[in-house]
Amino acid sequence: MQQFKFIGGIILTAVVLFLVIRYGRPPQMEQPVPLSPVPQESRELCYIWNTEAGDHATLRMTFTGTGGSVVAGSFDFNPAEKDRKRGPFEGTAGPVDPKAMARTAHLWWHASAEGMTNTEELSVIFGDGTAGVGFGEMKDRGDGTYVYASPDKLSYEPTLQQTDCGDPAVK
Repeated sequence: MQQFKFIGGIILTAVVLFLVIRYGRPPQMEQPVPLSPVPQESRELCYIWNTEAGDHATLRMTFTGTGGSVVAGSFDFNPAEKDRKRGPFEGTAGPVDPKAMARTAHLWWHASAEGMTNTEELSVIFGDGTAGVGFGEMKDRGDGTYVYASPDKLSYEPTLQQTDCGDPAVK
């Protein structure tokens, strides 16, 4: 009987030792596989406005980043009775406003007109096939950058209509 207890103890110890060795160690960590850069998805929207009087505007916006929050593009505004302003911009776009079913882009426009280039604040509300660019009184914030004097009093007219970005009228 004593002999069975001794052999049973050895077997039990061997089983416990095997289990501790087999399952008691932390698992070996594999070397991480280097991640290849995730390609940035982008989406492009284009808008156009023309009148019989000869007014013309084009807006091209490319969205990247999480939820399309990073915006870059160009705006060309050519009213028939005033000087043309055009140039690239960059900034951010907010989420969809559920009430208006539109998004607002807050941009910095590098607008060229009459041989000079200035950086100007630019607000664009877009959605449901249209876009409106905020126009209003501007003021120099002290460093040569122009910002809206009264952001709550902007006019978002005229309304630009969405068009295919391959349209030759959208430069």
